[in-house]
Amino acid sequence: LDVEIDYEGANLLASRKWDWLGGEATLRAYLDYQSIDMNPVAGAIVSTGDVDFQHRLMPMGRHEWIWGLGVRYQNAEARARQTTLRFDPEVTQLKTVSAFAQDEITLVPKQWRLSLGARFEARNESTPEWQPSARLMWTPTDRDSLWAHWSRAVRTPSIGERTTDFIIGTQQVSVPPFGTFPFTVISRANPDLKPENLR
Repeated sequence: LDVEIDYEGANLLASRKWDWLGGEATLRAYLDYQSIDMNPVAGAIVSTGDVDFQHRLMPMGRHEWIWGLGVRYQNAEARARQTTLRFDPEVTQLKTVSAFAQDEITLVPKQWRLSLGARFEARNESTPEWQPSARLMWTPTDRDSLWAHWSRAVRTPSIGERTTDFIIGTQQVSVPPFGTFPFTVISRANPDLKPENLR
């Protein structure tokens, strides 16, 4: 099967920094458009809008705080042109709201540093998730550092994993003494797929 792939995309990024409440605030806005046409198999258009705010506070004693908020909207439209492929639904809308806070703590100046933080993320198709993290760094010299890190991360299933069915291939399988039969391997979508947790 000869497949012609036609891809086009565009994005726009705007960013602004300013002093606020004794610290530095950053606001970023991002728009992205991607279109891919795999003729004669399928075509898809994905549009994304993202707004992200971060605020780094002025150091307070041994503590350096940074916190932020984010909102993302994604619209994906996919169309199959062959019976070996199916999208259900063909239009998917993802909305994500997130927030995070992190504290960089100087335990011993220029030697020991502790970082504690957590991220909260809520999507319209899954339950809200907390993702905490902790990192301890030791810097015995100006050139060497040793650190230990623990975190909980979450991977949300992709749109393809939740919406796409496709036939991987068909071949003849011999089953003596019953004869030869066609054997088809199909990848099925799972709309109820849960997020994966990593510690």
